[in-house]
Amino acid sequence: MCGRYTLKQPRAVLEAHFGVPVPEMFRYNIAPSQDVPAITFDDVKMLRWGFVPSWSKEPKVKFSNINARRETVASSNAYRASFRKRRCLLPADGFYEWAPGPPKVPHHFRLEDGGPFAFAGLWERWEHGEPLETCALITTMANAVVGPVHDRMPVVLLREHYNAWLDPEATEEELMGLLGPPPAELLVGYPVGGAVNRPSFDGPECVEPV
Repeated sequence: MCGRYTLKQPRAVLEAHFGVPVPEMFRYNIAPSQDVPAITFDDVKMLRWGFVPSWSKEPKVKFSNINARRETVASSNAYRASFRKRRCLLPADGFYEWAPGPPKVPHHFRLEDGGPFAFAGLWERWEHGEPLETCALITTMANAVVGPVHDRMPVVLLREHYNAWLDPEATEEELMGLLGPPPAELLVGYPVGGAVNRPSFDGPECVEPV
């Protein structure tokens, strides 16, 4: 489960990295139900974080739908159509996981160089009323850095994988090959204070080591 992440890069850095205009967020505590930038095959969108399937009777953003599991994403009734046709990159530069408690201790994880990356994401458009576009990020088994804190982590895509993930002609086998954890040597993580526990709080205290 990944329920919070960060995106603190200046717009110029994001646009140089992704090669497209990306809205500047400068956020320390991005939380479910908030709008987040997403890069699709042919567009850049702001999507609500919390996946609503196109066939859902109501546009409710459920907490259980903020993440899609690698193991079932290609077969799940909720996600399989988007896995085939509506994949996206969710720009980020870090994420949080909580070590089991009590009390649960939040940890912040980022690339060793502190730079941007993308989560492997899915998006969908709900049209049974006022249209709503939503997304979920895909999780996988944790690597050796995240594993001592939590058994799962978001799929972190590096720049060399972006085009392959967005490729509309990609096969299921090719896509699944991208959904493992990143090499452990690329990530660093450390415990942070409880400020991040509040979705309404968004300041540098969220990422300060304790």
